[in-house]
Amino acid sequence: MARDAQGNDLEAVKYVVTSKILVAPYDNSVQLTAAMIKANVADVASTLPSIFKTDVTAVGLITSDGAPQDGRDADDATEFHQPGYKMAAEPSLTLEFTVAEDNELTRRMTIGTP
Repeated sequence: MARDAQGNDLEAVKYVVTSKILVAPYDNSVQLTAAMIKANVADVASTLPSIFKTDVTAVGLITSDGAPQDGRDADDATEFHQPGYKMAAEPSLTLEFTVAEDNELTRRMTIGTP
């Protein structure tokens, strides 16, 4: 499709065809690099097995209402009484999603294991 009068082209729109949220145990000995997940990697999932070798589990079906949303919270910096002194807060990155399935993994993530 050609661009419309406002310069918009529907064929240039990126959209999600399918998605999966995988959970893997943290391992300090492996490293996920930007090259593994950059935009021109045809199938990102094919590069991940070398990183997440054990216990990789999909959370199951996720709902479209309240779809995955990224968040970044930098918190407030610590300001000291003495003028000019400030300590930056550590930023935190979050991903919120709503799981539709009630399975062992989602129960372990939400309420823990007995």
